[in-house]
Amino acid sequence: MKQTGLLAVVVLVLPYGNCMKSLSIRQITGIAENTDLPIWDPDRQVLYAVNLNTAKIYQWNYKTEDVTSIKLKQKSIGAVVSVEGSSNELIALGDRDVLKVEWDGKKNDTGKTQKLKKNGDFEEKDEPGEAKVGPDGKLWLGTYQLEEGPGYNFAKGKGSLYALTFQGGDTVTIEKKLSKLTYPTGIAFSPDDKYMYLVDYPSNIIQKLEFDKENHKLGKSEKLFDLADHPRARGKANNIVVGTAGSLGLSLYNGSAILDIDASKGKLNGFITLPMPLVTGLEWGGPKHNILFVGSSTNSLPKEYLRIDAFNSGALYAIENLGNVTGYSSKKIKIK
Repeated sequence: MKQTGLLAVVVLVLPYGNCMKSLSIRQITGIAENTDLPIWDPDRQVLYAVNLNTAKIYQWNYKTEDVTSIKLKQKSIGAVVSVEGSSNELIALGDRDVLKVEWDGKKNDTGKTQKLKKNGDFEEKDEPGEAKVGPDGKLWLGTYQLEEGPGYNFAKGKGSLYALTFQGGDTVTIEKKLSKLTYPTGIAFSPDDKYMYLVDYPSNIIQKLEFDKENHKLGKSEKLFDLADHPRARGKANNIVVGTAGSLGLSLYNGSAILDIDASKGKLNGFITLPMPLVTGLEWGGPKHNILFVGSSTNSLPKEYLRIDAFNSGALYAIENLGNVTGYSSKKIKIK
């Protein structure tokens, strides 16, 4: 099904990258409760994203603009990544399972899934979240746990960061790398492969960690950026992407904005405001890597707001007309 969406001007409050012109944003998928963690596949020319509330994977085709989906049997879902050398395979995280999904995206719910054998495991109450393929070839996954009782609150100090190694296509080794986190919602790597950038929600801080890709180890950590130093910015630091000009894009959940941050000094270069409040995942993509894809959520939004929400919260959007601003898309995973 093709999603036409609507086209509107995004308010440019401060220059984002080298772009001084008006930006545009258009809706490219239908409404879901929580559309998040988009990834661009440059070979397939498609964008994948997930609905965290319904364990559903979406595919948006750049050429046709058709949107299709496949629903997993698992209750929860984390990030998905494309498999290198394949035209129809994904790795998905559902509940505490690591899944290989075979799906060409041409029709809804036509694929098949396979649970991979696990060498090692996650904690019993872990839920999957953000995941990125690192320069060392491993899949780095953030997990969270929920507090006991009513509501949907993240358990402080129960989140973890894992490194997943795929062996032979049907087995995955799981190794915990960091603990005592809350919810790692942003994982990215520097273009020179020397650093990992990490956002642990709701700390509002981007940590910059030394990264040893030869030995698959994390080293010294320093605070690169703290949202508390910028009182005009609202919301919580969420997801991050890396630009080609040495900047980081940071989404603000319940902040209606994306920040442009100098990746070396942590300086706030600028920001763009968005018409939806709950900004989730970010991804650079398009044939020229000059489209910034943005996820959004309806979680916790009052029904009164949703009735008057001109931009449909919960959909996936494409920010275009960015001039010469470009960024890096997610790497693929090797499983064979």
